[in-house]
Amino acid sequence: MDPEIWTEDWEKAFRRMNADLYIGYLDHGIRDLLIDIFNLKNYYPTSSCTGRIIAIDAPTPWRRKESYIVFKKHAEITREDLERLLEIPVISILWVIASGPIMHIMARTPRHAMILLKKVREAGFKHSGLVASSKRGYLVELVTGIWIGIPVKDSERVLISRNEIDGIVWILNRALAEGKARLESLRKAIKELKAWSDQRVA
Repeated sequence: MDPEIWTEDWEKAFRRMNADLYIGYLDHGIRDLLIDIFNLKNYYPTSSCTGRIIAIDAPTPWRRKESYIVFKKHAEITREDLERLLEIPVISILWVIASGPIMHIMARTPRHAMILLKKVREAGFKHSGLVASSKRGYLVELVTGIWIGIPVKDSERVLISRNEIDGIVWILNRALAEGKARLESLRKAIKELKAWSDQRVA
């Protein structure tokens, strides 16, 4: 790994994070975690999402090409949010989906990537893995596996009863909260990794 390339890419990623924060694209709740990762000598984050609840109009929730996002929120939803969704016209099936956090971190070497993977899996990001490698580093994807998809309406009718709304909202928000808790565990793991790295340098 060329040190100049690594430093240049690190600086670009750091500037991009600050720009995203300034324009409101970056969730403030994840800034401290990203800073902690930037403070690691052999890693830097390239993208992040703290978890979200979305509604998509699609035949199936995993077909991106045939899906249309009609609602997105990175915080808890309310009963009123779901009730409003039930009023909109639907082409196919309206799915309400809660998903956990996802993050991409560049590691300097394969060894650093494997060390990171061990720590993040212990923190609850058990579906994480190495997704790409190049002369610029080794890209690790951090995934929790938290995901819930509920069909609530199709083109002809509402698929849930009104007395189920509160329960569905609770389930979706609970999944989102679990994702936030995993982020806290991840931050602890990152701090442990930094302490371990500092000891080796010392």
